Parts: sequence; C-alpha cells; structure tokens
Amino acid sequence: MPVENIPPIILMIGISYFAFSFAKSWFFPGAIYPLFWAVSCLLPMIVPLEVWSGALWWIACSSTTMCIGSFLGFQIGFPRKSLRDNRIGRVVVPWKPATVLIFSFIIGMVYDVFIIKVSGVQVGVSDNHIPLFLKFFLAFLYCGPLVAGVIAASGVLPVGQKWLTFLPFIPPGILAVLYTGRTQILQPILYYVSGYFAFRLYLSYGRVALFKFKNIVGVAIFLLVFIIIGMGLDMLRGARSDHTSTEQKVQAYLNYASVDEFMLRWEKFRYLAFGNVAFFSVFFKTAWDFPPPLQYGTFAFAGPLKLLGIKPRESFETTTVSLESKVYSNVYTGFRVPIDDFGLAGSFFWWFLYGGVLGFAYVKVVHGRKPAYCVFLVSCYVDLALFGGSFFRYNSIVLNYVLSLLYLSWSTKTTEAIQLERRL
Repeated sequence: MPVENIPPIILMIGISYFAFSFAKSWFFPGAIYPLFWAVSCLLPMIVPLEVWSGALWWIACSSTTMCIGSFLGFQIGFPRKSLRDNRIGRVVVPWKPATVLIFSFIIGMVYDVFIIKVSGVQVGVSDNHIPLFLKFFLAFLYCGPLVAGVIAASGVLPVGQKWLTFLPFIPPGILAVLYTGRTQILQPILYYVSGYFAFRLYLSYGRVALFKFKNIVGVAIFLLVFIIIGMGLDMLRGARSDHTSTEQKVQAYLNYASVDEFMLRWEKFRYLAFGNVAFFSVFFKTAWDFPPPLQYGTFAFAGPLKLLGIKPRESFETTTVSLESKVYSNVYTGFRVPIDDFGLAGSFFWWFLYGGVLGFAYVKVVHGRKPAYCVFLVSCYVDLALFGGSFFRYNSIVLNYVLSLLYLSWSTKTTEAIQLERRL
C-alpha cells in the first residue's frame, strides 16, 4: 500500500475509537461506520488493486461528517432520564413469534410460485415489472429474515421451535438457486444478522461486545460462506443457457459444476468482492475532475419517486468503470449516490443528516428503551455490509422496513397491555 493511503485510514480508525469512547459501544453508528470503511479500504490489497489516495480521503471526510451527525442525533434524542441502567424496566417481547415466522414463510413461497410458474419475469428485474400488490409479498423475503433475527435475539422461542427462525430463508434461497442471484440469499442473511444484533443492543442496554471470539469466528464463517455462495452461483450462472424448466436448470447445474470451474470464477469474483473501494476510486477521480450533473435525489429516493409517478427509476448501467480492463461494474459503494444526487459539496450534508438519524435511533434504542428504532440500526448495518446503498432505492426494501417497524411497535403495545393486565 502506498504511504499516502495510510493517513486517511488512520484517521477513520481514530474517529471510530473516539465515537466508541463517547457511546461506549462499537455498534454505535458513528463508531462502526468509519471502522468498517477503514477495513474496507484495506481490502483492495487482497486482489491487489491500486486506489487513489484522494478517494480514501473523501471516504474518510464523509465518514467523519456522518460521525459528527450521529453525535448531534444522539444528543437530540437523549431522554431526560436515561433508562439504560434501569434493569427493572420493561423488556418488549416479540408478538406471536412462531405464527409470524410461519406466515412470512408462506407469503414468501407464494411470491416464489408466482415468479417461477406464472409471470416468467426474471428475478433480477422483478421489482420493476411485477404487479404492485406482489411487491408486498416481495418485501417478506427481507422482512421475514429481519424479524427472525429479532426473535432469535429475544430467546422467546422454546428450544423445540428455534428452527422456525430459519424458515424465512427458504423462499429467497429457492430464488437464488434457480436464478443464480447472489443478492437473493445474501441480503436475507444480512437482515437476519443485523436484526439479531440490533435487538441484542436493546436487550442488553447497548452492552454488546463487537470484538468477541465468537463474533470474529462468525464474521470469518460469513465471509467464507459469502465467497462460496457468490462464486458458486456465478459459476452456475454460466450453465443457465436457454433452459426454461426447473428440472432442466437443475440438470444443467449438475453437469456444469466442477472444482476447476469454481476456481476459474475466482479471477473475476475477487474484483467484485474486494474491489469496491477501488471501483469508487476510479469513479471519484473522474467525478473530481468533471463533476456529474446533479440528479436532486433521483437515485437516493428512486423508489418513492417511481411509486408516485414523479420519475422512473434511473439505472446505474449507463455509467460503468473497469479495473485493469478486466471487470466492469456500475456500483461504486454508497459514496457514489450522494455525489450523483447532490454534488461533491452537497453530499456532506447528506452524510450529516444520515448520521443524525442513526444517532437519534441508537439513543432511542439504548437509553429510551424503544425497540422499534432497531429498524434504523438494521438499515445502517445492512447498508454497510453491502458497501452502501439507499433506504429509499427500492420500494420493496422500504416496505420491508415499514413492516418490521410496525411489528416491533405492535409488540411494544402488546407487551404494555399484558403488563397492565397483570397490574390489574
């Protein structure tokens, strides 16, 4: 790594530790965000790939701005009296967990059947072409695992029913295999893990350790699973050809699968898995010299704008960059969207507001004892794991968060009603 690339990474680590000292938790958005990007800036060395130091400084400044916003949100949302140390306080219990998990599984399977047998729509473009009512079903492919993570963290299910928390993974898993899409299975896993840790923060009053041996092993296992699933699906994607029936696809996959083919795909996959910051570096070097025209929220709020008929969703496919003329991508981390929408200077305002919302949500979860705000923390952790994104990019994702928030709010009301009955 060039020497000039080291200072911005050190800055992000320092900002992260300062935020940790402030909130007493690595899961505080202002702490985990710069820490994640500091580690991400090291990943291109695995390939290896060159990264412009100017891009790293931009990531560091954006992360710092986000961190400052999270401090302000924390202070604004802090209750008059913190309930963090009030261990006698009410703990919300997820409402009818077994029923909710089974219902999510059924809705997800209905969506699968429509996509596979009825519509003929490719899953990658389904959000653009399926009927509006089916987007409600699509949201359960993400909402189900998120709620499953919350339920798993709560420990409310008896031992004999804990397997129900894995039911919501079946519908997206089927789509991932049949359509060889990495996102279809990896995103639900991220929602599960994020939902689990967000609710653990609520249950433990923010006292959740990040650097535990179990967590480190879990991250290592997840990365291994991510590489195996990602490369395996990419490998099997080459076997799809023109087969239409499920039986033909399965047979084609079996004929195509081999260790040699698996290893061959690594040449391309390593760029896509570890080259996110390098892709952004190529994009940012051009954007710095030739700032793109402002889109005024067209990318960040594409879902609601499309739903309201104001503007169709803009595609990233018209602007791609390549690394060493080998791999092309139209995704340059979450730092690209604010630049496209609000310009270089305006993107800092975006990051400040983003940090403010997340800092406000965190303090409400930990000190205000309001579990519904866990949904905002989930969005932060998932976006990080996906190297950025937008809460409002897709309507199905927005609906996922809305449904999850309603579920946690209903669980809160149910818990309060039960405790009121006991007092009477």
